[in-house]
Amino acid sequence: MKSDPFTNNIESLFEPTDQEIVLYNHLDTLFPRSDQKFIEYKKYMPEDYFWHPYDWGHKNGHIFYEHTKLNNFNSKMTERMQSDFLMYFEQRNLKIPRAARKNIENLDYPKKLNRWREVGDLWLIKSNITENGYATILITSIKQKNGIRYIEFILADSDLNYATDLDLFIEKKVHSNLSYDIVVYEDLDGILFEEDSRFLHKIGRVKPEFIEKIEFGNTINFRRGNPIFSESNKRFRHRKIKEFEASILSKDALNWLSTGEVNFQKLNFNIEIVKGLNKLKEDHAKLNFKNLDFNEIKRPYINHLFKLHSTFGDNLIITSDIELEEEKELVIVNTADNTETTIEMEFYNENS
Repeated sequence: MKSDPFTNNIESLFEPTDQEIVLYNHLDTLFPRSDQKFIEYKKYMPEDYFWHPYDWGHKNGHIFYEHTKLNNFNSKMTERMQSDFLMYFEQRNLKIPRAARKNIENLDYPKKLNRWREVGDLWLIKSNITENGYATILITSIKQKNGIRYIEFILADSDLNYATDLDLFIEKKVHSNLSYDIVVYEDLDGILFEEDSRFLHKIGRVKPEFIEKIEFGNTINFRRGNPIFSESNKRFRHRKIKEFEASILSKDALNWLSTGEVNFQKLNFNIEIVKGLNKLKEDHAKLNFKNLDFNEIKRPYINHLFKLHSTFGDNLIITSDIELEEEKELVIVNTADNTETTIEMEFYNENS
């Protein structure tokens, strides 16, 4: 039996990238109002650079296809949509977007697989071990087992006074996009489920080339702290606390790897849209001769936006056609904790 390239290369999809901006087609572009608009969207929002709705809807491709078929104004439009569907979904493995196949086939493919968590990200994680209530981690790899994704990390710290000769200085502007230096504890590592509720927010990113150096131990050019000569030294005590912290953070995921039992507090979110998509909802209702549920395409879309915005913030660029008359911003709220997020829209033909 011929092996599937996805199975053989799955972890390569999680390698660090230097892509900081995510370009995203708005959901309303699933329903171009004419054949000419279909061509226009391909021109101004090319799939090699923009996340297409089919990319993030790949797991439910048949559902998205059923909704797009509502828009069959003429035979040419129907033919184009059928062609798009076959291009994106006539594959045995729909667990990975089509862009993943492109990334495997061509390392220079410009649209990278930006995810909720990214290799090289620096995150604050809820922790009860230290007084400030959080730990800082650097994601060094992302892995997947039995369909469950988990991250490998090393602990970091903004207090440089605790650095020893085992630790690396990550210098602002040189190694990262931070405005201040941090220290990473190279030997204090652990693992976390990607959906662990203890993730608070991303604070920055270490550049891909330096992540690779850290992963392979090629750290001779990094500055380090001074050695510890006594166990009474406060830095020794601090490292012991951090070592314990890494073990506590990793406990649930390590237990899963050894026993197969999944038991952790998953991030709870329920995303609703407060502003935006009203015009699309109206247009969908007018086309909806099949009585399809609009939520089937709305919900995965806003969930994905919530995840990507939590990682990329204002670097998530959502683009649409101003002639579709959508709102100039999207406002979504996580009803689990009542946090509200506003995402500004861009329009490729706003000044035309």
